[in-house]
Amino acid sequence: ANAALAQLHMRKGSLALAIKHSSQVVETSGNTGVLYGVRGRAMAQQGDAAQARAAFIQALEKAPNEPTLYRWRAAAQLEAEDLRGAQKSLSEALRLMPDDVRAKVLLIDLKNRGR
Repeated sequence: ANAALAQLHMRKGSLALAIKHSSQVVETSGNTGVLYGVRGRAMAQQGDAAQARAAFIQALEKAPNEPTLYRWRAAAQLEAEDLRGAQKSLSEALRLMPDDVRAKVLLIDLKNRGR
């Protein structure tokens, strides 16, 4: 339930509530990568590319095999116009989860931007 609430608040732009609920997920699951990933997404949505980058570094240190974190980082990198970084992140996301439709959509967006 907390994971769903964290995602809902992320979509609504409620950073504090997203972090609160993701923290509760971390406490019960032990996956701190998710918490840092939510923070990275929130920082990217606020336009703070440096803080987003730092949060995703921490997230991927904690959960290096979590494809969703690579997809989230790619979305943040696209927002920051880091096309090379986004390409690398999406490649890793799809290596870990080849049927990730959202990552494939971001890859199409990336290719369209590169034209």
